[in-house]
Amino acid sequence: MGRPTTTNLTNRLADPHVWTQSTVDLLLTNSTQYHFSTAAFTGTNGTVYTDDLRKVGEIKQSVSQSVDRVQISIQNVDKVFGDEVPAEALIKATAIVGRQYGGADIHTSLRDWAELFRGEVRPISMDENEVVIEVVNDLAAAGFCVAHWSLAENCQFVYKHAGTCGYAGGITTCNKRRKSPAGCLGHDNEHHYGGMEFPDSQTTAPPTGDDPGDGGGGWIPCPRTDQFVLVRAHWTGDPRPKRVSMLGSEDELYNPLTGSFAKIKSIRFVPNEPIFSLQVPEAVGFSSGSHPIIQTVDDHQGIAVEKMNGIERVLIWSKGELFDSSVLQVLRTNDRATVAKIELVSGHIYAYSDTSNGPFIVCHNSKPGDDGGPVFI
Repeated sequence: MGRPTTTNLTNRLADPHVWTQSTVDLLLTNSTQYHFSTAAFTGTNGTVYTDDLRKVGEIKQSVSQSVDRVQISIQNVDKVFGDEVPAEALIKATAIVGRQYGGADIHTSLRDWAELFRGEVRPISMDENEVVIEVVNDLAAAGFCVAHWSLAENCQFVYKHAGTCGYAGGITTCNKRRKSPAGCLGHDNEHHYGGMEFPDSQTTAPPTGDDPGDGGGGWIPCPRTDQFVLVRAHWTGDPRPKRVSMLGSEDELYNPLTGSFAKIKSIRFVPNEPIFSLQVPEAVGFSSGSHPIIQTVDDHQGIAVEKMNGIERVLIWSKGELFDSSVLQVLRTNDRATVAKIELVSGHIYAYSDTSNGPFIVCHNSKPGDDGGPVFI
């Protein structure tokens, strides 16, 4: 059935010069409110809407399919709204998605507003340009069975909350992972972990390299978790950057060779891996030493970063185009960090970069072989 309309809204829709603007009202649990729109205006009730709203995606509603939801993009150039994400102020926040209708003059009083969707906020991604949030139907926001607890891999507790997280130390941030130096393990706080995962990580294969101190055995082929990869943007279907640490099973990685997307089969975060840097004239990437790099459009296997001697070719993707490049420098850094072992359902080729705007270095995913060495698939 159609949405109900008021007499005023009916008159606005009948106006051949009607204008419309998407709006988003965010009501945080700490009483802070944000009112965003695709154009700045003051509502008839005095509410001031700023023009920070980039885009409201397609509202997905179904009787029998997945949970009703919509994705929203808000500008983050000024970093004002983006500060709410690491501060965890968006947890349990309410979002109201609507549309403002008016006459030829945006400042005329002859206008009306209609609510289109309401739900609970879930941050998706953030970079220096935008914050992407998802609004989930509030009847199912806590879980898919109207539960009070979400079956999510990350910890669900507010960091340093006295009644749940309980951490009161001096570390200012937490990545919400149980077995992570930047999460519960590094905070000596695993007993307060509030996420859902297997009690212990799967045991990796024995070390086979020359360095017995490698945290994951030296063969884990993965980008560092602060790197960016290209995933499908749900509202446009185009590739967009997303930080590796924020990847989930719902993401699809972009294959620059075919222009297609592949679902993530599994993703596992491995701490204490030696980090290598790969630098080409256009980009730089940080990963474990066995991370395979694609050299040409005909290369479907790749060569491990640690095997490069500085004369290899490298395939680069930028703004929809593939082009050849070459290695400037490969270094084993003095750092050890957490990397993400990504396995894809198909294709097995994606791209990564140290910055969200690229260019991106084309690479390959892999799995450990029976002997602990890399087998490219």
